[in-house]
Amino acid sequence: MVKYKKMNITMVFAIILGVIIGSYSINYAISNNILDKKTYKINEKGQLMSVEINEIITEEIFNPAKVYQAIEESNSLDTTRANNTEAFYLDYEESLEGVKNNADLIVIGKVIGQSEYSEIGIKNTIMVTNTIKGKAVDEIYVLKSGSLSDEDYILKEGKEYILLLGDQSKSGENTYFIKGGEQGCFLIDDGVLYAKDAVMDKELKNMIENGNKSMKSGTDQVKAMLDYLR
Repeated sequence: MVKYKKMNITMVFAIILGVIIGSYSINYAISNNILDKKTYKINEKGQLMSVEINEIITEEIFNPAKVYQAIEESNSLDTTRANNTEAFYLDYEESLEGVKNNADLIVIGKVIGQSEYSEIGIKNTIMVTNTIKGKAVDEIYVLKSGSLSDEDYILKEGKEYILLLGDQSKSGENTYFIKGGEQGCFLIDDGVLYAKDAVMDKELKNMIENGNKSMKSGTDQVKAMLDYLR
């Protein structure tokens, strides 16, 4: 009888201990996003996608607050080389036409403020001077990965740009991201347009070569681009 009682006490203690450990493990998994942990990669088009189910992370399902695990491309997907990155979705396009058609908002705007949004993200405040497509507002916010200390960062305070943007309203009202990473960004400098993305730079040069003399000289490039984007 004593032995049986002792066994019951041991079993109860084991069950309680198991519940405590189990509860801690579940809470740890939830807090560290382990239960929903997936491995991601950047494909050849610059799109973020899940390795396990080969699914592209679209604008609709992308969560900017989530840390995605993106591994480098290699013949064998070596997860030991994985790095965490709070990346914004790069919906790469093969042409300016594709970026234009998929943009939720197209504006001319001037960068009037910049602040750190996360460890590797920047919130850019844009004063809108002309709306070509989408909801017309005086001021918008553009979220972009990068660092203010990076001299190569695509947006500069005080500079004016033509921006082709995607909706990022889940991160705040009037908040957007640049389509195609850098594809939807054209710097305006003294009437001349500049594109940082290689595909868009080629498209821009083709437009200039096939345009009129004033466009080739740079005096009418902005107008020609806006006419195309409308």
